[in-house]
Amino acid sequence: MKFKQVVIAATVALLGWLGLSRSIKFAQSYTSQQQTLSQVTSLLGEVGDPNQAANLEALKQSQKKLQSTISILETIPPLPGFESDRAKAELAKLRPLSDAVNARIQSEEQASANITAALKLDAEAAELVKNSPHPAEVWQQARDRWQQAIILLEKIPSNSFVFAQSKTGLESCRTNFKITDAQWNAESQALKNMDSAFASAEQAARLTQMRPYQLAQLLNARTQWQRSLEQLNRVSDTTTVYRDARLLADSHQTNLRKIDDAIARIKDCQTRYSATVLTSATLCGDDTSLDLERPTDVLAAQAGLEGEGIELPDSDTDITIVSAPDTSTGFYSRYRQSRSSGIGGTWVRGYTRSDGTYVRGHYRGGSRVSGFGSSRSGGASS
Repeated sequence: MKFKQVVIAATVALLGWLGLSRSIKFAQSYTSQQQTLSQVTSLLGEVGDPNQAANLEALKQSQKKLQSTISILETIPPLPGFESDRAKAELAKLRPLSDAVNARIQSEEQASANITAALKLDAEAAELVKNSPHPAEVWQQARDRWQQAIILLEKIPSNSFVFAQSKTGLESCRTNFKITDAQWNAESQALKNMDSAFASAEQAARLTQMRPYQLAQLLNARTQWQRSLEQLNRVSDTTTVYRDARLLADSHQTNLRKIDDAIARIKDCQTRYSATVLTSATLCGDDTSLDLERPTDVLAAQAGLEGEGIELPDSDTDITIVSAPDTSTGFYSRYRQSRSSGIGGTWVRGYTRSDGTYVRGHYRGGSRVSGFGSSRSGGASS
């Protein structure tokens, strides 16, 4: 020990010619280094296993102490009496521990960021599905947000400080995802049913365009109207297109009655005239008239009624549908094209008027007048 003190004293004396100030700083630095070396063992015990830390703030405090200690030990020079070898040995213990604490802090900060992002996605999805029913696009947007939230929450490790919160969030998001996925599938299937109904109705309309009517054509047209009606009857009452489906179903029933009457008249005519098949078909078919309702005309007429007297609330409640063509969902469908030709392609969420009456969600488009003659056009912010 005396030798060590002699070496240090000699070193200080050697540096004395540089000035009193530098000598004092050198002595202070040496004292700090020695104190730090003596505290390494207690610091290692204090930090312990980063995975057993109480909270994120405790981790950050430990990391701050570790970094400070490492910085001081790294300044110990390889000079006699300064214990540089001991410093190297302690640094070999401290650096891996510091790396482990850093990794845990980064993991916790990422977990917190995931929680924050998941909460935001959850709130956005919940806002989207208010006042259902909604078109398939809205359900898909909400479903996708909950799915993204689930992915984020599933990444949070079980030893994270926010794991309990993430577990609760996962249960909620998974439940909401299943509900919105079912609604999305219901809306998508409803659109497919409507498409199929329109295809059959269009085929029936083509069969009844040419006169004189042929019995075989009317029978075929009846089959097509019946097929269209069956598809309409499969539309779920929880979907946005249900009201249109019922409107068209009533129209189809009217058309079927008219076709049945026409078929009965032609058959009766052929029986009465007892003529050749060609002659009776021509004479009896020419004497038969049909005034069938086309689905597009029915929907256009309904759209006109919906557009009368509806006042939109002051807040922005429109959802502009912007999606790429997707044959699996039917977003760009025969029904949608027919529907939007009459009332546009912007979905307006359901809302409650100031008088307490509720206006269900509907499509809006085209120019119309809203309150005191002010012009409004369909759009997300019109």
